[in-house]
Amino acid sequence: MGKKMVAALTRYPLFLMLGLAAAAGISLLDGEPWLAGNGFLLLLGAALGLAGALLLLTAAGLFRRVGTTVDPTKSPDALVTHGIYGLTRNPMYLGMLLLLLAQVCLLGRGLALLSPLCFFVLMNAQRIPAEEAMVAARFGDAFTEYKARVRRWL
Repeated sequence: MGKKMVAALTRYPLFLMLGLAAAAGISLLDGEPWLAGNGFLLLLGAALGLAGALLLLTAAGLFRRVGTTVDPTKSPDALVTHGIYGLTRNPMYLGMLLLLLAQVCLLGRGLALLSPLCFFVLMNAQRIPAEEAMVAARFGDAFTEYKARVRRWL
């Protein structure tokens, strides 16, 4: 896959996540029950889904409160380093990843693991480095210090 194709795929991570979730949903066409028969997997999936949704919404809400954009293609107006951003530099993407992992557990299908794996690889290799370059250019040393203090994922 070429660099331009990967850049296009990762331009809007929410759409990438939804597309990967839909692709994993194709595994439902095999005629098996839609939900995992394993109670532990169902509980784990529900917990991961709730955690992912809360993380995503909390992080986006914090961006909105400080008046900066959640659009990953636009330069932010503020460097957010407090709240959940004190634990991870990418809580929105982490939330999306948790939602995809929840889907794997809820479906109980190994093939669905390709979705969170693809999301992680594409975000880590393309989208996050592009965003970090944009943020570093905008905020300089403040971002460099933040980056040294807080991990990319967890």
